[in-house]
Amino acid sequence: MQAPKITVITPTGDRPLAFALCQKWMAAQTRQPDQWIVVDDGKVPLTQTVPMQYVRREPTAKDPKFTLALNLKKALPLVTGDRVIIFEDDDYYAPEYIETMSRMLMTRVLTGIMNAKYYYLPTGGYYQNHNDKHASFSQTAFRSAILPAIKEILDECQTPFIDIQIWAKFGGQGKLFADTDRPLFVSMKGLPGRAGIGGGHNVNLYRGKNDSSDRSILKAWCPKNYQTYIDVLNNEKSYCKKVLCDIIIPTYENEDFTVNCFESIKRCTEPGTYRIIWVDNGSKNTAKAEQALIGVDHIAVRLSKNIGFVGAVNRGLSISNSDYVCLLNNDTIVSTSWLEKLIAALKQNQKLGIVGALTAPLPILARELWPAGITNTLQLKKDYDSHHNIRYIEDCQLHRAYFPEYVNLEDFNRKIEVQFPGHLADTTFIAFLCAVIKREVINKVGLLDTNFEMGMYDDNDYDLSVKKAGWETKLLYDTCIMHFGHQTFRTLYATEHFDDNALRLRNHIYLKKKWGLKK
Repeated sequence: MQAPKITVITPTGDRPLAFALCQKWMAAQTRQPDQWIVVDDGKVPLTQTVPMQYVRREPTAKDPKFTLALNLKKALPLVTGDRVIIFEDDDYYAPEYIETMSRMLMTRVLTGIMNAKYYYLPTGGYYQNHNDKHASFSQTAFRSAILPAIKEILDECQTPFIDIQIWAKFGGQGKLFADTDRPLFVSMKGLPGRAGIGGGHNVNLYRGKNDSSDRSILKAWCPKNYQTYIDVLNNEKSYCKKVLCDIIIPTYENEDFTVNCFESIKRCTEPGTYRIIWVDNGSKNTAKAEQALIGVDHIAVRLSKNIGFVGAVNRGLSISNSDYVCLLNNDTIVSTSWLEKLIAALKQNQKLGIVGALTAPLPILARELWPAGITNTLQLKKDYDSHHNIRYIEDCQLHRAYFPEYVNLEDFNRKIEVQFPGHLADTTFIAFLCAVIKREVINKVGLLDTNFEMGMYDDNDYDLSVKKAGWETKLLYDTCIMHFGHQTFRTLYATEHFDDNALRLRNHIYLKKKWGLKK
């Protein structure tokens, strides 16, 4: 039986920080929507990013003070899902929110959370409503069967509080529930930007009810993500900041590799030009990685389970708003000016959509690059880790001149800078162990194909899609990174006996069928 399709609607406008947090809460959802409609009527338009279906409603002088109904009228005709869930831009939604709301609609046309929780972030004021006859619109979901009636309500309603009207009409067919045991929603107030509807924005509501100095109420209501709001209070700007390049790094266990990767980025990349979007697939140990990111522009998305490389990359892409996006494996170590050179290649070549970096054979690199406590003599004997590797590339005869028994990564990087300045070359495809992609390419081609599951051949597929859309993909010869290779699959095999060979075969068959390939 096919799962019902879910449409999520987010009205927004002139709330850049709130919407950036909204993107993070969306990326962390255990059930991703099939359609995410974002209706924007702000004076300053949002940067459109995948996977949102962006709808621009230009504000006019005749607009009422609150434009929720106008924005919804734009969204409703576009709905393709059977289940419609409201996901407002300035509120907190726990990772299980969409999954839970969809499940509640299995037997009802309307559902919502009663006893709404309000939290005024600047002061720590909090309040819990005792609404048991209707749910706020921000925590309401409904079946598409009642869309015509909701449109009638929007056409006739003279008040911005359309939730009361909807529940008055369909409450008898609906289901209200409390999220007392497992908090799913907090109406978060006090974020900067355009004011919202309702008494929750009035600071007088919170008189006499203030959180403790350690924000214990916030922790109780947002147990998995309260630290994000603490970061916001401490003037963390990463969530709404736009940088030149977002570096998306999916991880699963292998924390020592991740720390070494983060540290190399910090050493070798110009500060202020990048932001790390770290998407963790439910790793048990992350404390050292979190420590390594202190002081670095970053967004951490902590997923409750391992959804694989493809799923994690897509979650990162759903947050990114930069002009360039770098996909980087966590078992890599980068070299000086790596990102600067890759982006320069894209800037200088209009037809270039994706560029990748060379990797060097492990035996020639410094043994101390291996994370502490990790030994793998078999891996050290490998000649190449991918077709990006210098020994694998026939027209790059560097191994004859520069392949002594031992060489330092930075020394090697300086040599190829001199030997191949700005040189771009064709290759079979750009492997996503290190790939920088233009924003317009991502907006055109979209997310990675989730049929490739945990990964493998997803990059081949994306490369073909990019070329079909009219861009070129090239390998840059004047920068080199270290790639240990296959570390996540080694962990999966060790802990779960995961059969990556079966995955490789399955994905290869799917790739050939999708593109009509004979080989």
